[in-house]
Order: sequence, then structure tokens, then C-alpha cells
Amino acid sequence: MLRTGQSFAGLRIVGTLGVGEAGESYLVKAPGATQEDILLLLPESRGADPAYRQEFFAVAAKAAALDHPAVVAVRGYGEEQGRLWIAREYLPAPNAETLVRQSGPFSPTETTAAVAAVAGALDQARRQGLTRAEVAPSELIVVEESGGRRYRLSGFGVPTPQDPDERADQAALGDLATFLLTGGASIGQRVTTMRPELPEEVDAVIGRVRRPAAERYGSAGEFAAALATALLGDGGTAIVDAVNEPTTVVPGTPVEPPAAPTTVVPTGPSAPTQQSIGSQGIGAQQWGQQPPQAPGPIYPPAGAPAYGGQYGAPGYPAAGGQPPAYGGLGSPGGRGGPGGPDYPAGYAAPPPADDGTRNRKIAMLVGVGLLAMILVVGLVLALTLTGGDDDEKKVAQSSTSSTSAPSSPRSSTPSGPAVVSGVPTKCVAGAPTMRSTSPNLDAGPIRIPAEDLPRGWNPDQGGQMPFLVTSDGIVVSRPAGENWQAQLLVGTLPASFTGDLNAIARKFVECLPSMPGYTNTNAKAAVIDDQREDHPEGSDMRVLILKGKVPVSRGAITSDDFTLLVADTTPRSIALGYAANNDPLSRGEVDKAVSEAMVKTGN
Repeated sequence: MLRTGQSFAGLRIVGTLGVGEAGESYLVKAPGATQEDILLLLPESRGADPAYRQEFFAVAAKAAALDHPAVVAVRGYGEEQGRLWIAREYLPAPNAETLVRQSGPFSPTETTAAVAAVAGALDQARRQGLTRAEVAPSELIVVEESGGRRYRLSGFGVPTPQDPDERADQAALGDLATFLLTGGASIGQRVTTMRPELPEEVDAVIGRVRRPAAERYGSAGEFAAALATALLGDGGTAIVDAVNEPTTVVPGTPVEPPAAPTTVVPTGPSAPTQQSIGSQGIGAQQWGQQPPQAPGPIYPPAGAPAYGGQYGAPGYPAAGGQPPAYGGLGSPGGRGGPGGPDYPAGYAAPPPADDGTRNRKIAMLVGVGLLAMILVVGLVLALTLTGGDDDEKKVAQSSTSSTSAPSSPRSSTPSGPAVVSGVPTKCVAGAPTMRSTSPNLDAGPIRIPAEDLPRGWNPDQGGQMPFLVTSDGIVVSRPAGENWQAQLLVGTLPASFTGDLNAIARKFVECLPSMPGYTNTNAKAAVIDDQREDHPEGSDMRVLILKGKVPVSRGAITSDDFTLLVADTTPRSIALGYAANNDPLSRGEVDKAVSEAMVKTGN
């Protein structure tokens, strides 16, 4: 994994976006650039395969030559230190799958514009020898601009399985159109089953691209035109004609095209070596220059469009694929060993200096403790004298609960949640987050080490999450101009939360939208997209990792995406990171930090 601030192929790593089967993806910036780009670093095994390596350079060269306004531009590609890489311009915008899942199917006008844009991109790609057998909704990036939307198709530049059918792209586009119109709930080929208000001609048009290749349309563009006519009549033709113009937003009024790229790319030798590409004259070339000959680093030809790529596109897997690193790793420095994992050396925050008040505080706490003990004994005695077996059991349970975790008293939570069988039954805001003096994020048995925290964030002084007794967190204001914050924290849950770990985790998620931070955001019920169980190295302790979103309405922000780790420590503990759906930088940072959380598994 590359680290923030590190240089690779002359590009500075700004942040980590994700790790998955396709490779590692990062937000990067080239020297002198004003905007970030996305770097995909392919797995080492790909570069070691001569056949794949040759195919990669051939496909990337063709993708870099595409100049259709609906194609996400390939900014650069090459080989560095034995690793194949490709860079695309970064564009913070949602994809069509996200929009449909959140807001429902596209309108006929929106579908017409989207399909026409993708069709133009596919036809140009096919002329360059690139045939797409699949066009996933997550590959269609939707850019909201004044007057309307722009549609960009990502995923070009990395080898994919090829379909011998030269018109396979039409079938793929038909599947995309069906998804946009029905939200993925189509029955067979009949879109009108789910959208009875649409003309029956829509079914016939989409059904044709599922026939044998010879019976399909002459091109993806012809299919898009036929679908436009079926959906909108004669008015659809104007949209098809306009949507593939680089200066037109459809539907809506024309806007100025984006400024030409100013990002600088490094030059490289004519053949790949182990030497840094950037050492051969960083800043000597501009993105968009005529490429040198393969197999050296290759860059797009002159005139490449200034349209962006997108985190979440093919080759840019969702962040958080990296398994968490928990507990002791058995390495020098006190991270545990054969005797059982434990905290790293120096895990606990240093004790505060004694300014003369420490002894007085201790004396006061001792006095309060003695008084509490006297009250409890008196209460037990009084109940015993009145003779009630059930009452005695309740008092004993209450006494045990109230003294089992003296460092985390229930009173730290503003109003104690109702707990049944060790699981909370109602939502209660926890104690406000207070940043500790430790360079790490520390809360009882859980920590995120300082080296895994994002840089440039600020202390969280007052944020509230469900149930937390203690918490330590940081925040950053992003996206710019949205009056929104990304947050990262660790915390401990009440000692009474001893029940089913999964039920506790899901109740925590359920309560997120009711927290004070979501006031006036029209927050909806939280959605869990993924859940898995893990165990710290060398331990059978259960750790749950949940990923999902809290739908909201705040300008361009449609959800707060979260990653939650819930550990079966004593007391139960959590690590939580969340960021706006249109803030992939923060999303990547918090996801990585949560994945590196460490929990105490020993005594």
C-alpha cells in the first residue's frame, strides 16, 4: 500500500480510495496540477504475466485515444517498479446505480439522454477495437450541472473479457436502459410491466438488442435513436443529437465546456525499468501529449477531453476491502507475542502531570465511593427487611451492573437506554466526543494508531453518537461549501450492553439518523449495504464490520456513508467513520482508518 504524501510514477498520493481484486486505487496529484486524479495500481501478478501486460498496454493505448465527450478520459498509464498503473481524471459525482437506488427510476427524458451518451461512447470505442460486453449502472457517472446533467461512461483502459459478438455492446446498453427505466425490477424483456405508463414500443426496441447479432441495430447509436423515439416521439431525436455534443448539457441549456487539463505528467524511458518514471524529468510534459512508444509509459494523445473519471468505476473498487489489523502482531515494540496479543508498547495515554489537585480528586472520588456503598447497603437492607425475593435479585443485578465498569459509569450517558437481555431497545445520544491528548484515537480497549489517521483533520469537541460512554474523535469540513463534516472516532458502549453483538450493532446503526448532527437534514432510516465478521489475529474475539448509508437531503449530498466496527471487548467498543457520498477522499480515509483499528484481546 502506498502512503499519503508518497510519490509514485511522479504522482503524489493524496489519499487512499480502496483496495480490491482489481488493485489499489488512490487519489493523486501531479506536480503543478490544480485538480486531483485517480490512480489504479494493478496487482503485481498482472504485471508479471507477459500476455496480460501486453494486452494492458494495447487496451490502454486505445482507451487513451478516445475523445468522445461521454468517455471518462484516461489521463496516463505505464509501468513503475514492476506494477502496471493507469490514471483517470477525478470527478466527484454519483453513478447511475446510486441515484436509482436512492431516488427511483429515471424519467424517459433522463433515460434518453443517458443511453444516447453511452451509445456514442460505445460506438467510438468499437471503431477503436474496444467492444464492451457489459455496461454496469455503476459505470455511468452522472454530473449535475446548472441546466441539467452530463453523463460519462467509465471503465475504459483495463483489459476485460471480450465477447466475440461485435454487437454485444448493444445488448449491454439494452440492459442499462432497462435498469434506468425500472430500477432493476424488470420482468423479462417487458419494461412496461413495471412502467405501464410507457409506450409498448419501448419493449420492442429493447427486445431487439437481445436477439441474435444479425437482427440487432446497425450500431448502439441506432438503438439509442430508436429508444428515444419510442419514449418521447419526435422530441427524442433532438436529445440524441444534442447529448453527444461536448458543450451541451441535456436536458437544459448549454454550458461552457470544462477547461483544458493542466496536470503535468512525468516522462519515462522507452522501456520499463525499476527506476522511478518521475526521475526522468518531472514536469517536462503535459497530460494530453502524444504518447511515446510502448512498452514504456504511455499518455493520451493531444486533444483528450477534459472530462473526469470517477471513484467507484470499474477498477476502482469500493473502499474498505482491506481486512482490519487487530490486536497484537507479535512484532517488536510490544505488539504482543506468543503469550497472547495485547496493546502496543505505550498504548495508554501518559498520565497527566500532578498540579496539586490530583490527590484532592482521588480523595473526593474515594469519599463519593464510600457514600455510594453506604446507600447501596442501606437499600439492600431495607428491601431484605420487607422480604421480597424478586426485589433482592433486581438489586443484586443492579448493583453488579453499576459496579462492573467503574471507569465507564452509566451516568456518562445523558439518559440511560432501556436494555433488555443486554441489548438497547431505544435510541439515546451518547456523551459528547472529546478529543484526548493522545496522538492516537483511544477509547478504553480500542485504538486507531496515529500513523493510520488522516492528516489535516481537527479535534472533535462535542459530536454525539448513539449510546457512547466515552469517545475520541476527529473531524474535517468536507465537501467544500456544503457545511458538512466527515468524522472518525472510537468509543466504548455501556457496560450493560452484554447481549447479542449483531443486535447491538444493528441498533447502533438504526439510531444514527436520530442523532443531533442530522438535525434539518431530512435524514431517513439507515441502510446496511454489507456486513461481515472478523477476528483479531490469534484470538477468537468477534468483530463485526458494517457498511452502509444514512440518506439525507443537503444540496448535492444525498447520503452519509459509514463504516462501523463493533468489537466484543470489555466493555463493548466501536470504531466509526463516515463521510458524504460525494466526498470519496474522506470516505477512503475513514474506511482505511477503521480497517486499521486495534482492539485489546488480552487482560
